Amino acid sequence: MFQEIDCLTNNARLWNISLKATFVEGGPLSVLTLARDRVHAGWLLLTHPLYGNIQPSQQHFRSVLVGLPDEKREGDLGSISILERAIGLYRAEGVNSVKPARRNRHLEDFAALDVYLLRDSMERYGLLKE
Repeated sequence: MFQEIDCLTNNARLWNISLKATFVEGGPLSVLTLARDRVHAGWLLLTHPLYGNIQPSQQHFRSVLVGLPDEKREGDLGSISILERAIGLYRAEGVNSVKPARRNRHLEDFAALDVYLLRDSMERYGLLKE
């Protein structure tokens, strides 16, 4: 079904437990932009970019699973539409990096939440090291 599955993330905690991950420097908008670029290149979006129903201004880590189908295909319009809406939300809230005031107090909590929310999907696609 898929030649390759990748976890695109700016969360080092998630990257450390994944068999296949691309670490993205920057904030969640950078992750979503890379996911959109991959979808334009024929990959499919496997997880929703706004999972967890958390406001973009409250979650500074974002991880997305994408898969490269066995058969060559054009960019999936549904995946592109979902990603464009998510990117628009992050841009509207001006979120693309960890806010300095929250860096020390909540950074670990944000990272742990991102892992928790994506863990089942990673297991389903065989990406967990454990």
